[in-house]
Amino acid sequence: MSLMRNSKPKILVVDDEPDNLDLLYRTFRRLYRVVRSDSAPEALDILATDPEIAVIISDQRMPHMSGTEFLKIAATSYPNTMRIMLTGYTDVEDLVDAINEGRVYKYVTKPWDAEELKGIVEQALETHNLLKIRTKELSRSLRRESLLNSVVNTIRNRRFDNPDASPLQDVLQSIVNTLGEVMEVDVALLKPLDTDMGVSPPYFLYQRSPEIFEGQPIPWEETLWENIEPIILDELKAQNEALTSSPARQAAFELAQIKSTLIVPLLLQHKTSALLALHHCDRHHSWQEDEVQLVKMVADQAVLAIAQARAYERVQDLAQRETLINTITTAIRSSLEPEAIFRAITKQLGQALDVDGCALSLWTEEDNVVHCVGLYDANHQGEQDACEMPQSSVPISDNPVLQQVLTTLRPVVYNDMKVEHGLEKYDLPLRVPARALLLVPMVTDGKLIGTISLRQTDGPRIWLNSDIELAQAVAAQAAIAVQQSRLYETTRQQAEQLREREQKVKQLNKYLTESVLKRFLPETMVNKAAAGELTLDLSPEPRLVTILFSDIVGFTPLSSKLGPRLIAELLNEYLEAMTQAVFDHRGTVDKFIGDAVLALFGSPEELPPEEQARRAIAVAKAMGQNLQKLNTDWQRRGILGGEDRPSLMQVRCGIHQGNAVVGMFGGGQRSDYTAIGPAVNMAARLQEAATPMQVYISEAVAQHLDNSHNLILNDDLHLKGIDETVRAYSFPLQNHP
Repeated sequence: MSLMRNSKPKILVVDDEPDNLDLLYRTFRRLYRVVRSDSAPEALDILATDPEIAVIISDQRMPHMSGTEFLKIAATSYPNTMRIMLTGYTDVEDLVDAINEGRVYKYVTKPWDAEELKGIVEQALETHNLLKIRTKELSRSLRRESLLNSVVNTIRNRRFDNPDASPLQDVLQSIVNTLGEVMEVDVALLKPLDTDMGVSPPYFLYQRSPEIFEGQPIPWEETLWENIEPIILDELKAQNEALTSSPARQAAFELAQIKSTLIVPLLLQHKTSALLALHHCDRHHSWQEDEVQLVKMVADQAVLAIAQARAYERVQDLAQRETLINTITTAIRSSLEPEAIFRAITKQLGQALDVDGCALSLWTEEDNVVHCVGLYDANHQGEQDACEMPQSSVPISDNPVLQQVLTTLRPVVYNDMKVEHGLEKYDLPLRVPARALLLVPMVTDGKLIGTISLRQTDGPRIWLNSDIELAQAVAAQAAIAVQQSRLYETTRQQAEQLREREQKVKQLNKYLTESVLKRFLPETMVNKAAAGELTLDLSPEPRLVTILFSDIVGFTPLSSKLGPRLIAELLNEYLEAMTQAVFDHRGTVDKFIGDAVLALFGSPEELPPEEQARRAIAVAKAMGQNLQKLNTDWQRRGILGGEDRPSLMQVRCGIHQGNAVVGMFGGGQRSDYTAIGPAVNMAARLQEAATPMQVYISEAVAQHLDNSHNLILNDDLHLKGIDETVRAYSFPLQNHP
């Protein structure tokens, strides 16, 4: 179906033959606006001046510039214009190249069928219109993204260089200024609603031309009101119902001559934290959906910026508190004497909070009275002896203030002791009774070990949250200081436990080492290596070794007949039996390569060449015996035999002795013990040349064997990848159950 709407689409037809050009014109003139050109250069001039061309139909063979060259230029300069080529001859390479490079949407051979060509043009127009829609949407998205990035970058890159200014107020004013400039409004207004922001101005204002409102103060706060959704007022005269609910609001709009307004809430944790308003005062403005969405996204970013500025201010407060904590911590660590530590704590905290007195007392639930161990008195700066430290006159069990601390393990706050009737007698017996009291517990492992009390004697005091938080932080440090001696013994015991754990780690490492070796060595050799009776140097080095290579005959077709689950079960049983044969004769399993088994003799355990050959031959025969048992079992279980499955699994084997580089190869994340070199390749090639259930051995192996092995001398072999012929011997494996 065509995407044509009210006006006819415009197409350009290009052909140097007048008859063809006229025929094309007459074919499409009723359906489209047709522009004609008899040459490619002229057609390019038309495209440069007429951006509405949707489809180009061009002849292939034209003088001065071919159709392919013309459409290549058009594709580069006007990518959304669809291009159709007419050709009277078949140059397949040229046409395929044009289509692959995107220069041609379709090509039509001459003479063309009019209805078919109309259908192709209609399809091309649909594609063209779809590209226009997507291009327009992309342009709109890019513009919105560009505006959003401009606003967001301005907000986020705001630096807090002025130590005397509030970072939060700076950010709020920056948001208003940036958004007002980007959206090109007359007035932008931001009003915080969250009292926790702690900013002094009631609102933040941007005015494009402040001189317009000189001499007439505008109550800007009245021009925005709270709502959970954006408020859009395009034509205020037609929407006076939005203002009539508040005469003050209506008067403010009239005084500022506001014509159009957009109000967007700034939501933080589902709560309106601020309101943002944009006003056009000189003209009516129809707010587009893109603009509303942009302002909403900026509002979301503004909320993050506000949160960031608030966090910055909190960090500054925390930094000041951290400085004091560090000072107290330094004082604690500067001495090992408890009395000096307690004096330092009470003095630093008392001076930091500007109190009349600060006392540190140690006591627990089991104690009878409170003993003061550190005291700061602002009116008496001399140091006091431990014997002069006061203790409570009322037992702990009868003291309601201390019982409250003991029960809740939280600070107890009294802003004015005079209104708390009967509590004066429970205070420490100092020179002057406390008028305001803050009592903070010191807790270790969930148990109370003492308290820090802060006193104001000259009048009531409202203890701020910051005062309480600071006292709690110091109490935590004091509790650490109290526990230092106890922790020392605990640390010593932990060090002993750590030594025991290290011993266990060594044992675990030994176990893991054995586990790794068991992958390719028999258990007897692993045990000797773990006991230190066998030294294994697994670094790559040249060795004379004997290599055994065995492989299943016809494994691929067998896999397709048995299926993945059954072949996996069969293969695991087979590899287990072959591995056991190698280990029974103290060989090394180098690796499994699919269904193939590669075994070594002479590494890592050094063996004479004769012993290597003897063990390799013994392993091959053991493999044949183990395979015989497996075949019998698989037939019994129905895995082998039957109409579409072989009755027996067969193998072939190759054995060669020669020099190879043997050791651990790989990196820190993965490494394997293996052998590399021509000797390994020779064993593999002998295995490939062997017939089913036969073992081919090289002359290097045969020379170490006596006549009891009944070796058969074969014709010289031409092996793949081996330049010279190879003399090989063979002997059969058992192949019947």
